[in-house]
Amino acid sequence: MNDRKTIKKITRILKAKPFRITAGIRPESRIKDFKDWDSLKHLTFLIAVENEFDVEIAPEEVNKINTLAELIGKIGENDNS
Repeated sequence: MNDRKTIKKITRILKAKPFRITAGIRPESRIKDFKDWDSLKHLTFLIAVENEFDVEIAPEEVNKINTLAELIGKIGENDNS
């Protein structure tokens, strides 16, 4: 999957409930800087990403992913499609 399709799918996830992020969704965006972001939203988001892309993000990798670009890279490494 290419990065453009990946960011499009991530954007769709972020715009949906419970996140409702509508601004600042760019590869260089820091995930934890999104408005009203907390650890529960972070975990819920990563689970949604895992389900959408059929990938698994190792628990020890979760805290190393700070930007959407890093997440896109991780998805690319683990892409099963």
